[in-house]
Amino acid sequence: FEDLDFSYFISNKDRQKIPAEGRCICIANHPLGGLDGLAIVKAISEIRSDVKIIANDVLMSLENLSRLFLPYDLESHKPQKKNLAQMAQALQDEMAVVIFPSPAVSRLHWEGIRDGAWQAGAIYFARKCEAPILPIFVKGRNSVLFYVISLLHEKLSTLFLARETLNKKGKTITLKIGDPIPAKSFSANVIKPKTGIRLLKKHVYALGQNKKGIFRTEKTIAHPVNRKTLKSELADAKLLGATIDGKQILLACAAQAPAVMREIARLRELTFRKVGEGTGRKLDNDEFDPHYQHLVLWDEADLEIVGAYRLGLGADILAQRGPAGFYTATLFDYSERLLPMLHNAIELGRSFVQQRYWKSNALDYLWQGIGAFLQHHPNLQFLFGPVSISNAYSDDAKNMLVYFYRKWFGDQGGLAKAKNPFVLPMRAENDLRNRFASRHYAEDLKMLKESLRYYGFTVPILYKQYSELCEAGGVRFLDFGVDPDFANCVDGLILVQIALLKPAKKARYLRDNRGMEDSEQAKTWNAKTG
Repeated sequence: FEDLDFSYFISNKDRQKIPAEGRCICIANHPLGGLDGLAIVKAISEIRSDVKIIANDVLMSLENLSRLFLPYDLESHKPQKKNLAQMAQALQDEMAVVIFPSPAVSRLHWEGIRDGAWQAGAIYFARKCEAPILPIFVKGRNSVLFYVISLLHEKLSTLFLARETLNKKGKTITLKIGDPIPAKSFSANVIKPKTGIRLLKKHVYALGQNKKGIFRTEKTIAHPVNRKTLKSELADAKLLGATIDGKQILLACAAQAPAVMREIARLRELTFRKVGEGTGRKLDNDEFDPHYQHLVLWDEADLEIVGAYRLGLGADILAQRGPAGFYTATLFDYSERLLPMLHNAIELGRSFVQQRYWKSNALDYLWQGIGAFLQHHPNLQFLFGPVSISNAYSDDAKNMLVYFYRKWFGDQGGLAKAKNPFVLPMRAENDLRNRFASRHYAEDLKMLKESLRYYGFTVPILYKQYSELCEAGGVRFLDFGVDPDFANCVDGLILVQIALLKPAKKARYLRDNRGMEDSEQAKTWNAKTG
């Protein structure tokens, strides 16, 4: 850019639309023939370093930039399996990949200066890798001479592209970036690839004209909070314990740690989108976050929030805000008989663990934190909150899960009713009654696991975790509802009686925590707070 004295402009608002992490396919029109691609890569690299661009043999010869390129020749008719595999791997590695679907630079058409027909490769990759597509419009053009030559002889005009690059000295192009289009918009049961790429082209050009696009979009997840700021705020949080691998279990509130709260909201949205949920907004936050407490698992070595749980003390919420102060009151109607229980209860929810920590003990550490919290509040008798089934589960899988948990953990007392109930179709209910006909829990559970496996699913981790906590009667699902504000996931309202925790669970999450609290860090906090 310095050698060519060439620059680009992107508004701060559009800059915020570039995803800071996670796989992403960046699609753009191709007006210039080289500089447009470099401008896009430069803009994205200012937000994240893991960006690649699809390049032909000519660009691949630029050795000083070769680290940015993924080889692929859109004009070649030969098989390019190795190149396709590299592109897929880059997305699987959570990179941003820039693709120009047009195999040739924009030419003069009756509609104006536009790309020719786009190739549908981006649609296939969005499906295969479940990657969202970030639409980008490049506002720029080549010289009049180039377009005149293009009308006379298209191949000859290609030879002038090097000249066109050099005559951009002192010029600036504008990049307009749209909100990302979720991968599900391009799934095989929604749209054909040729139709999808044609509509995607219209979407990009509508973006250039400040018009509404064709596809429904999601807001780009907010960019990460400065890690030093997180560390500074969490230094003042209440320390409940430390894990054997050096992580800290902390208790924070929004008023004292606003940056931490923003990062939690960002990570919620990032994590939930990966499993087919999420709000579709930049941040997953709501009006309940400020008056709830937040259990945070903090990785001091990497300065990362590993995961979090939202905790609401029932007595405090009822005293200060009444029943409407509970998050679950937006999803379920409480009976009068449930309210006395909530005085001695804690509402749990909005739990997540960052994807990079999914194969660790992070969820178990958060449960140890809940145990430590319970020890500081020995009067608590119940845990309750929503437990989600992602909308990524098929209808058959959701039907099976709801039927099974109603049969074995259902509440017959009418303590709560969903505002938007999950309704089992009558035919499905009859089939499931025959499928789960055993009088023994273990046999029905085995059938559930086998049936879900057939559809490519497993029992959701929190359903498994909660159902194994207590002796018989200690865990109840009060009702199931559909949450339209959370990607139509199914929420089960669970109620756990702490006194009926299994001895092994008490030993792990309650008694063991006494040893955890004796860590030097916990002693320091206990000394500060008395």
